[in-house]
Amino acid sequence: MKNFTRFQEQMMLIGEVHGRQISQPLLDLYWKVLEPFPDEQCEIAFKRVLLDGRFFPKPVDFLEVLQGRTQDVAALRWVEVVKALKKIGAYESVTFTDAAINSTIEAMGGWIRLGDMLEDDEKWKGKEFERLYSIFSQRGGSHPGYLIGINDLSSQARGYGKEIKPIVIGFQEREPLKIAQ
Repeated sequence: MKNFTRFQEQMMLIGEVHGRQISQPLLDLYWKVLEPFPDEQCEIAFKRVLLDGRFFPKPVDFLEVLQGRTQDVAALRWVEVVKALKKIGAYESVTFTDAAINSTIEAMGGWIRLGDMLEDDEKWKGKEFERLYSIFSQRGGSHPGYLIGINDLSSQARGYGKEIKPIVIGFQEREPLKIAQ
């Protein structure tokens, strides 16, 4: 969470609901737990913990909500990737609107290599994707602008200076991430 003011407001609200005084060391502890996560996910976690909890939440209560959410999103993103592979294939260069997917696939060996995945490997590749996506989606920084496909790689190898125009896949309702070219 990056918005410290909003974080404090939410923590004070939870403290009031549960009749608990929130000390500075306690506030600092919860801030350290929530700081790595995006504000939108933390807002959801605060609502869930407030509405579902009968007792003052422990840090692990927030982590269960947040990491469960991250795993759910990662699983949905993997479905998006598999659908794109089946529909487009590894011949075309692609870019995902969720740029963390680009970094995840690159870390797995790239779009072309992922396209060589056998159906029997899909389950295990999915687990690897979900684990890596959880990491890349929570870190800042830049992500690859696109994932090169077989056609563009082949053209580059033959010395053709063709500009790569990747197929855009997916929709995102969050602010765009920085993309490195």
